[in-house]
Amino acid sequence: MSKGYDDKLDRDWGRHFLINAKGRKTVVNGPELGRDIEDSESTYGADVEDAQKYNPLTRNKPISIPYRKSIIGQYWNDKDTDYIQWVDNSWKQLVFISSDTIKKYTKSPTKRGNLPYTRSYTWKGFTFEQCKEIWNTYIEIPKSEIEIWKREGRGKESKWIKEPNPFQKKKSIILHSFF
Repeated sequence: MSKGYDDKLDRDWGRHFLINAKGRKTVVNGPELGRDIEDSESTYGADVEDAQKYNPLTRNKPISIPYRKSIIGQYWNDKDTDYIQWVDNSWKQLVFISSDTIKKYTKSPTKRGNLPYTRSYTWKGFTFEQCKEIWNTYIEIPKSEIEIWKREGRGKESKWIKEPNPFQKKKSIILHSFF
């Protein structure tokens, strides 16, 4: 859970999505520290984030996942961790990135910014300078490799509809004429 932000509804609606759209029937909310959603019968889980200050679909950057989730949380070492990012505060639209897609980009993180590392402690095995470097580094996922989902209806009975990804290049078919 982020400091100062209660992510209970993010997790609850994330679980609703995973159960109803992805068929993950055995997922439960994870611990306060660690993956937000975990499977009670496997090493599967999901990280759920709310884009509190921006719309990830209209932002002029790839979808970014904090690198610390790979290094500190080790979400993709020996487990599968999908990523859900809410587009708004109404839990009606989300960006979904599969663990397999994320794993393609964990080895080439991008340093972006120079924010201070303000915590009074370091992550185990890292210096303050290394923590600052990790804090300012992201795994970037091209928008062409994400899924966009929208929730229709109210409450638990609502359904998830996969939307077309406007960032994917359209495949063209070339027909050859032999006449």
